Amino acid sequence: MKRRQLLKALAVTAIPATAGCLEGGEEEYATLQRLVLVNSIDEPVTIDLRIETEETVVHEGEYEISAGLDGTVPDCEWPDEPLAVMARRAGDDEWASYETADREGCLSLLCDIHEVGISFFKTSGECPIRNPLCHETAGE
Repeated sequence: MKRRQLLKALAVTAIPATAGCLEGGEEEYATLQRLVLVNSIDEPVTIDLRIETEETVVHEGEYEISAGLDGTVPDCEWPDEPLAVMARRAGDDEWASYETADREGCLSLLCDIHEVGISFFKTSGECPIRNPLCHETAGE
């Protein structure tokens, strides 16, 4: 994948980095408001996606991601609390993960499936982010 293509995909989820959306005195964590799955490989790929709180699995699904940077956006089915976002190619044993605990702001997270593995890229901003897809009242 060309660097410009990746930068273009990141720009889709980019938001300015500003103040966080912490609830006064509560545990610090970032609010996940957008998740985009992108396939940088030249052929379709199937991935397993799992999102967990400390106590339970809140989203689990298998996604067929077509080649290219169009991206797939899973439905926002997760709560506004600390999360672990995990992804792996279907059939693999190891998960790539991103945790929202000990972070701040509202997150737009890009999960990039590429030849070497899976990488997460994030942007954060004031809550709620512009045109939020979920957790519109975060930080209030």
